[in-house]
Amino acid sequence: LWLTCEPHSPLRPANGQTLTTMSLYRSVALPVAAETLSRPAIAMLYSRAAARQLARLAPARDRLHLVAISAAVGDAAGAGWASLTIAAQPQDAAMVALAQRLCQNGPEAREQR
Repeated sequence: LWLTCEPHSPLRPANGQTLTTMSLYRSVALPVAAETLSRPAIAMLYSRAAARQLARLAPARDRLHLVAISAAVGDAAGAGWASLTIAAQPQDAAMVALAQRLCQNGPEAREQR
């Protein structure tokens, strides 16, 4: 049983295995004020869909520092950001620690991808 979101990535079970997919919730893009994304900020990205939506909406990528939960999420954001850091572990605590380090020490203190 795969409990997931709509939309979700395809998942193909190995030969001989079956997979029942049940969507429990739906991801919907919401409007965001452009001025919110034009100020210097740290954005924590948890999904490729969120990364792609941010890339579409952000008027000034060079003012946003991204912390991504995985390399795939970071890749989905594209290029041109002030910085992009990938969490060593796909966990909230790892992402918050990276964001905190960026707040305290600036982008030069971030872990490299």
